[in-house]
Amino acid sequence: MKKPGWLSGNTFGAKIYSDGKQVAEMLPNFPQITKCKKCNNIFWVKDAKVIGEFEWGNKISQEWEAAPELGFLSIEDYHFALNSVLTIDKNHELYFRKNIWWSFNDRQRNDLSFLNNDEERQQWFENLKKLCELFDENNTEQQIMKAEVYRNLGRFDECKIIINSISIPELDWIKEKYIKACDEQNQNVIQLN
Repeated sequence: MKKPGWLSGNTFGAKIYSDGKQVAEMLPNFPQITKCKKCNNIFWVKDAKVIGEFEWGNKISQEWEAAPELGFLSIEDYHFALNSVLTIDKNHELYFRKNIWWSFNDRQRNDLSFLNNDEERQQWFENLKKLCELFDENNTEQQIMKAEVYRNLGRFDECKIIINSISIPELDWIKEKYIKACDEQNQNVIQLN
């Protein structure tokens, strides 16, 4: 599998969402964990054996050109990884649960059906409940995410309590957007910029 590179990464035109996800065409995110397209094994990218590297501008062999790129996991694959030996600590669990949340929210970002059945609704709800328990109360970014989880769950008063407890003037513009969404009883992920 190959990890593409880029000449220059920037965030011009990036979209920042209320769940903390940033989508930037000129600075793409790469998965930390992926699934082999041949054997279906899920593995941490950092643990994969590097079999070669090439410099930009050099000719690439057809075999390497045809190698599949790293891809993000599906919601089902994140759940599998979460319940496997790949989850060894709280940080791994936080990573998986945040990506499950983002994967569901990607459906809203892409105007797709959000929750397709009762089983998905239950998975979504249980994941958000456990995600809230993992957030660090001393980490402002994670507290904003916790407020967003509460908003997604329709717990608008709890979202506002957390948002209003953040006293960093540079974040006032973000706080206003969360409060407005709560006042409108909007549970959907929103674009902040």
